[in-house]
Amino acid sequence: MSLEQALADNTAAVKALTEITQRLFDLRSTTVDEIKAAAAGAKAAPKASAKKTEEAPAAETGGAAETKTENQPDATNRLKEVQEVCAAYAGGTDREDERTARKEKLTWLFGRVGAKKLAEIPEGKEAAVIKAVKQLIADGDLTEAPSEEAASGSDDDLLAT
Repeated sequence: MSLEQALADNTAAVKALTEITQRLFDLRSTTVDEIKAAAAGAKAAPKASAKKTEEAPAAETGGAAETKTENQPDATNRLKEVQEVCAAYAGGTDREDERTARKEKLTWLFGRVGAKKLAEIPEGKEAAVIKAVKQLIADGDLTEAPSEEAASGSDDDLLAT
């Protein structure tokens, strides 16, 4: 087997694995979206039963089903945008104490909109969360970086007699 043949075989195998990985990622994304939609539907079920008589004519025409499928991508996009902004904020530092403080600030912010975690942000509150996180990014660090003396370990002034 020549080197060229081995390289071609390896390239083909990598391409096949890349395609499989992409299909698995797409399947995972679809499954997550379906689960989120089902969870949102379960939360909205008590409210929906009160309006059941009003929605019956719309359901017969198919209008309500079309609206729901059209809104799902928008909600998914907003949730992804919130996730990206929050990840940029929480991971935007190399200091562990600052990262921890930022995560606590995000938890507090989620609590302000009635959520315990990112996936539970109520529909319609995403824009407010994005705006608040962008403001937090603009405000900068929550904690102070250690001073240069403390970071270098220089405590020579303590040894002077």
